[in-house]
Amino acid sequence: MWRWLLALVATACGSSADPPVPNHDAAPVPIDVGCGGATCDPIAQVGCTNKKCTWIVDEAELGHGHVGCVFAGATPIGLPCTRDMFGADTCVGGTTCYQDQCRSICDLQGPAGSCSAPLTCQPTDLFHHCASTTATAGLCL
Repeated sequence: MWRWLLALVATACGSSADPPVPNHDAAPVPIDVGCGGATCDPIAQVGCTNKKCTWIVDEAELGHGHVGCVFAGATPIGLPCTRDMFGADTCVGGTTCYQDQCRSICDLQGPAGSCSAPLTCQPTDLFHHCASTTATAGLCL
């Protein structure tokens, strides 16, 4: 009888191979957890060795991303672009893919003529470090 009871208790408790039970009461982990400082400067294009400094998309549906170094693509300014599964784009250095087109990265605090006319440097939903409401760089639009 004891063996049967012991087997029943062991079965009810589960084993270490059972999947963990989700804790629905735990607070959700913010998307920017562990968000460190930018690794490079997308305006000056410094901080990357043999790569470009640009906006890398982490979660396209949510608009999340970060500034980082990736290999430059071959798509020039103004032409259609795409992003790979890691969030990097196909645009040349000094640019990033925005609204499916390669756009020049510009300094929002810089001189008014930093973009070719008739374009102007404007803030977008990109380059918002760690969910900041202030963009650290703009795009020529």
